[in-house]
Amino acid sequence: MSKQGVLRLSFLLYLAFVVYGSLIPFELRPATFEQAVARFTAIPWLDLGPGSRADWVANILLYMPLAFLGCSAIAGRLRSGAARLIAVVFVVAGCIAIAVAVEFTQIFFAPRTVSLNDLLAETLGSIAGALTWLFGRRRLAGLAHAFAAGGRQSMVAAIVAYLMVYVLLALFPFDFAVSTGELADKLGSGSFGWLLASDNVGSFRQLASLVGETAAVAPLGVLLGLLASRVKLGRTFLVGSALGLLLEIVQLFVLSSVTQGASVLARGAGLAAGAFVGHRIRHG
Repeated sequence: MSKQGVLRLSFLLYLAFVVYGSLIPFELRPATFEQAVARFTAIPWLDLGPGSRADWVANILLYMPLAFLGCSAIAGRLRSGAARLIAVVFVVAGCIAIAVAVEFTQIFFAPRTVSLNDLLAETLGSIAGALTWLFGRRRLAGLAHAFAAGGRQSMVAAIVAYLMVYVLLALFPFDFAVSTGELADKLGSGSFGWLLASDNVGSFRQLASLVGETAAVAPLGVLLGLLASRVKLGRTFLVGSALGLLLEIVQLFVLSSVTQGASVLARGAGLAAGAFVGHRIRHG
C-alpha cells in the first residue's frame, strides 16, 4: 500500500473511532426525524461547570487528529500552495460537517447531550488540526525522521517527544479555571499547598503521588544522561525543579489537579536521578 493509501486508511479508521466514541453506549432514544430536526435547531448553549469543561476540551482534542489526518490524506501530495490551501479548507469544512452529523445522530442515542458548546469545540479542534498540518507537519516529520535515524539525533527527538507527552499528561484533563472565583476556590481547597496539599498530608496517597511524579520525569533524565558527555547533578536538579515549578504554576489553574511545592522537588530529584542512571549506562 502506498503512503497516501496508508494515510487515507488511517483517516477512515480514526473517523470510525470518532463516531464510535461519540455514540457509545448505543442506547437508542426513540424520536422521529421531525422531532430530531426540531430539537437540533433548538440546541442550547450550556453554562459548563468544571467537570463538563474537561469533556469540552476532550472534543477539541478528538477532532484535531481527524483534521490533521484528513489534510495529510487529501492535501499531502499537492504541490501548489493554493491547491493545498483549498484542500485544507475543504477538509475543515468536511470535519465540521461530520461534527454536525454526529451531533444530530446523538439525539437518537441516550445519554448523549447535544449542545452548541460541543459544536464549537469540534470546530476549534478541526481548525487546530488543520493549522497544525499547515505549519507543523514538517517539524513533526523531521522529529520522526530524527528518531528513526539513530544516534544523537534520535536521542534529541526522544527527549522532545517525551517532554511533549509528559506535559500533556500533567495537564490532563484540561479543566482550567476560567474565573477568579474558581481560582480562589482552588487556592482555598485541600488540593493546594505551599509544601503539601492538606487533603493528603500524611497519607499513603500523598507518598504514592510524589513517588509517581519522581518516576514519571526520571526517563527524561535518563535520556539526558545518555545524550550528555558530562552530567552535573546539581544543575540537573535545578533544571528539573524549574520544570516542576512551571508545571505547578500551570496546574494551579487545572481545577482537578493537586498543586504543591513538594512536587517541584520531586521532579527535580527525578530528573537528577534519571540523568545519573543514564550517564552511568553511557559510560558503564
